[in-house]
Amino acid sequence: MSDLRLYHPDADSPSGDEPRILKFETCVQQIRKPFEFDVLSRASLIYKNKFCRHCGAPAVAPVENEDILLSRNGLPIPGSGTLIGFRCDSCERQWPV
Repeated sequence: MSDLRLYHPDADSPSGDEPRILKFETCVQQIRKPFEFDVLSRASLIYKNKFCRHCGAPAVAPVENEDILLSRNGLPIPGSGTLIGFRCDSCERQWPV
């Protein structure tokens, strides 16, 4: 029977074949990092661009990059993609952020 060794303070430095001990704080930061985005600046940009710059129509939709986060069900999470510009649904023109 073999034992599973999670932590041994007297062990020498780990070699390439040995498993590494990961700190919990480091792993949590890697998991939470994709979810961090500035909601206030995004909302401000959407508010400032709610009318078309060319025709003045209020039918403007934000254009997001394809890095949208997906939920457990595989559906896109609204507002999680990188905002790259806006598109007018009336005159079909686009402009960058």
